[in-house]
Amino acid sequence: MSSQKALTSSGDDLRARILDVLPAATFALDRLLRMCDVVPSSEVATAAIECVAQPRLLVNPEFVRSFCVRDEHLFLLVMHELHHLLLGHTRLFRRPTQAHNLAFDAVINSMLCRQFPAPEYVSFFRSINDWNEFPGRLLRPPPGWPSAPEPLPPDASEKERILHARLYGDDAPNVTYGELFELLVELMDERRTPDHHVPTLLGRHDEPADGETPETCDPVVRDLVRSIIERWPPPPRPLGGRDQGRAPDPWRLPGSDRDPDRKLREAVALLLSGATRHAGAAGPLRFVGEPVATAIDTVVPQLRDRRAPAFRRLLGAPPLLWRGEVDVVRPRLRHVPAHVYLDVSGSVWPILARVAPVLLHFARRGAARLFAFSTVVDEIVVPPGGDWSAVSMRNTGGTDFTCVIAHLESLPPRHRPRHVVAITDGYVGPVDSTRFARLAVELAVGLVPPIGTVDLASVAARLVTLPISS
Repeated sequence: MSSQKALTSSGDDLRARILDVLPAATFALDRLLRMCDVVPSSEVATAAIECVAQPRLLVNPEFVRSFCVRDEHLFLLVMHELHHLLLGHTRLFRRPTQAHNLAFDAVINSMLCRQFPAPEYVSFFRSINDWNEFPGRLLRPPPGWPSAPEPLPPDASEKERILHARLYGDDAPNVTYGELFELLVELMDERRTPDHHVPTLLGRHDEPADGETPETCDPVVRDLVRSIIERWPPPPRPLGGRDQGRAPDPWRLPGSDRDPDRKLREAVALLLSGATRHAGAAGPLRFVGEPVATAIDTVVPQLRDRRAPAFRRLLGAPPLLWRGEVDVVRPRLRHVPAHVYLDVSGSVWPILARVAPVLLHFARRGAARLFAFSTVVDEIVVPPGGDWSAVSMRNTGGTDFTCVIAHLESLPPRHRPRHVVAITDGYVGPVDSTRFARLAVELAVGLVPPIGTVDLASVAARLVTLPISS
């Protein structure tokens, strides 16, 4: 729809160019740009959105002049930066490395290429990184994609081919940030040389300006951006990780041949014990109502009273008082398993093989009732043999602790656990502390790497960094 236009330095002209491409209306960018002041600025290498009380969309005019001749290219530049917010990349790691930043951009560029596969869009990513250079070619689709993609250059390793196939292959399984990050770290270590090619990354990947941090992100701005993004049409092939995830699919925890780590097991035992000092072996102690069969005499006829036929034969009439049995609920002191909610979002997958055997250990002993949470909750029912490979659960690959709150709310109050454990890397999205307080449960959080911003800090009774050894 749009034509090539000369660059102007005015923020209003940049705003008009972004909105002068057809998909902008579908993605409600007019709402975002009414909130943001669009500012041409050399403070950033490409573009960045400041998540502060008076947000600005900073756009580097030199970059736009060189690489965004088409309005579609400028549109994708803004969409790329929005995806950093959508996927939690601004909060995922305290000190992101080049491998982190490459993984982030590789995911986003792949998503946007699948969302907008027309040549006038994908030509943007092809223009900023050379297909013959590593690692820049991981940030763009192959020549001829999507109908007839060219193979990677001969110098590409087998790991790089696997990674690129997961990003742009038509029949490849969904890729996650964890998988991308692990593969990219290996590739970067293998291919690092003094004259290493420096790829062109989009968005702000350096330290935020003016003291802006994930913790100081203005909640009004953050919620407004979130509300806009939630109305976006889903991409044809979502990528699992720090987002709202894909549709819930059957999923299995990774297996492990290693015995449960002793230090990790001790740390989890303390989380499960709650406030009860002696409950580390089998869960917190609690008085639980248990039905106990109790004999009674009643005038109500009882089919199970075996004396009735004898009374009729001897006396010609049924007994005056029938003997029956009722269940009387009596309080018993029992070890109650804590509800453990395990984060199974994409970013946590690399360490689940270490955590799973420990949780299995406590589930076998009755100290834990296990649930997996992403943006949905599903119970992990451990089979008698304890083989994780036989356990299937729903998982979207995204992250949102609201589903855990909703799950606890769905339980009858008398069956709701008093002690809840969440095992996560910390980033679970906004938490409604007032809504959580109404549950009247105690939350203990076990943090696993990569530890991000701890969104549960406002509602957790305890925060413990679990010792995950390499």
